[in-house]
Amino acid sequence: MPELVEICNDPRIAQFTFIPAPYEIRHAQDFVATQEERRRSLEALDLAIRDAGDGTLIGSIGLRAFDWERGSSEIGYWVTPGARGRGVAPRAVELFGGWALEALPVSRLELPLDEANDSSRRVAEKAGYALTGKHRRLLAKGREWRMDVYAREA
Repeated sequence: MPELVEICNDPRIAQFTFIPAPYEIRHAQDFVATQEERRRSLEALDLAIRDAGDGTLIGSIGLRAFDWERGSSEIGYWVTPGARGRGVAPRAVELFGGWALEALPVSRLELPLDEANDSSRRVAEKAGYALTGKHRRLLAKGREWRMDVYAREA
């Protein structure tokens, strides 16, 4: 878990995700310990992204904010600095999103991202998500987030 703590304290991950910052060992322990319950309760489904060669943790991807009446969910991810620019994030978002649209009772995945996050904008577009024109504003981590929403339909 120290590896997860180190990764999640990367400035870009802290800036553009809702994970606690600073990220401490207690956060990692809670995240790992609650995974089974979060899956069972249909709150979230989170997976590790690992390097195909050596199995090193290089990211995380997950679904949350399930809206069963609308048939939608949100997808989110992060990747380590060493995995950025290698196509890891777009591939993970494309594969996991495709699986979710086929295997789960959802027909729409939304990828909300901070309007200043140009890297995630490119990831969304490479993974087949389109800008919807919807915007969200919320307060989290002591600041106002202005989110652009990308989406992919089944």
